[in-house]
Amino acid sequence: MKISLYFYTISQYLKCLSVIQEADFVYLPYEYFLSGSTKSKGKTVYVAGPDSTISYNAEDLSREKYFMTFPYILKGKTKTRFINDFGANTLCRHSYLLQNLGDITALQDLCKSHDYNIHADYSFNVQNTKTMDVLYDMGFKSVTLSPELATDKLLNLSTHAESDFLVNEKYTETVCYGRIILMRSEHCYLSDEKGYKCGKCITDDEYSLKDDNGNVYPVLSNPTDCRSILLDRAPYMIKNTDFLEKMRNMRSTILRLNIYDEDASTISALIKYFKYGLSSSETDRIKPYCGRN
Repeated sequence: MKISLYFYTISQYLKCLSVIQEADFVYLPYEYFLSGSTKSKGKTVYVAGPDSTISYNAEDLSREKYFMTFPYILKGKTKTRFINDFGANTLCRHSYLLQNLGDITALQDLCKSHDYNIHADYSFNVQNTKTMDVLYDMGFKSVTLSPELATDKLLNLSTHAESDFLVNEKYTETVCYGRIILMRSEHCYLSDEKGYKCGKCITDDEYSLKDDNGNVYPVLSNPTDCRSILLDRAPYMIKNTDFLEKMRNMRSTILRLNIYDEDASTISALIKYFKYGLSSSETDRIKPYCGRN
């Protein structure tokens, strides 16, 4: 069993560098690998080459450990900037977390050598073995199972991949902790102005939506095309001990932690919990959410 960390923002990743070595795989926003600018939650972070305070070089990242997360919606100005920036470097050696089938063609056009690995995010809505096998046959190294599934179904699908692991070495991934994307919106929540770049989503330090019950839902924006993703109001956490114990014994299993605002100590405690079953004050205070257990 392996552990992956999925970071929604670059700034949160840079705050948690001390625990990266504890994970097997790390998913980073595409802006980390490309030149340009991006908005992180709560602050504006400009990314253009190595960071001025923390030295990093995307070209030097291990392709076996670090994955580029494709844009949630690849069209419009986002697509134009992505293709232009991608073409200006040699990132075709890396691994990629794709959002939909259209990303396969886009990546093939960008990387003629096809010297890369592709992985399917939970946006593919994988809920059965037939879909898994089709994606594996298309060349996906791993598929992330739908977070809507109950633990018994997750276990069945993971067992299916395990039975053929020695032959194909394909993985299933389960989101066992973190906030899930509830909605991907093409419309701005802050302004009714037509066109792009009114600037409100960049300058607003606290950007979230609140429902009638007082629940707060974080919003992450892409100012390039005024698109947004709405995150769940709280992270969920799978705490079914029997399920986790069986998953730990599978070579083809990846357990993913979605990281939004968790600090390094919390992430480290979560990794120890899922990898070894070690509880702590950090894990005990997190309640199972969304009916998952």
